[in-house]
Amino acid sequence: MNKTETAIRLFREGYSCSQSVLMACAGESGTAARVASAFGGGMGRLQKTCGAVTGAYLWFGMAFGAPGRPEESDKTRVYERVREFNRVFTQRNGTDQCSELLGEDLNTQEGKEKIAQKGLSGKVCEKCIRDAIEIIEILEKIIGLKVIGAEDVAAVGRDKNIGHILIPAVQRDKTGEVFAFRN
Repeated sequence: MNKTETAIRLFREGYSCSQSVLMACAGESGTAARVASAFGGGMGRLQKTCGAVTGAYLWFGMAFGAPGRPEESDKTRVYERVREFNRVFTQRNGTDQCSELLGEDLNTQEGKEKIAQKGLSGKVCEKCIRDAIEIIEILEKIIGLKVIGAEDVAAVGRDKNIGHILIPAVQRDKTGEVFAFRN
């Protein structure tokens, strides 16, 4: 089962959009489920930043963040991935805001009924989850180096220092097209 299939399966089993994306990337651990639990429904059902997006951001932090106090280069390494992910996600979906993506209120009975009637969990939420995983995988291919695996991420959670992975950043022209990599 690939990451997209895993994420959709987890979502259909009842995990939130954020948990589904993070667990598909970091592994199906209780730690990943807990870390992402506050971000579903656009950050605690506030319908702000889409949970699939925040799940991806959490993954970038786990995979590329410093295991201790970060240097500026550590922050930049994560932030560049977040910004590029957000650019592609919003280009595909028009926004990264849950309220705009769904067009219904997750916090009212009427909104929940409309979401169910319209099949928005499948049409919108699952699409956002698929897009999140696909964008993560595209960024891995563009960068040309696979991120650390779930076992290494779990090890970081146990304070094991695994070092840093230096990956070249993408440089773009004025139209947004990639024209060079820089180290």
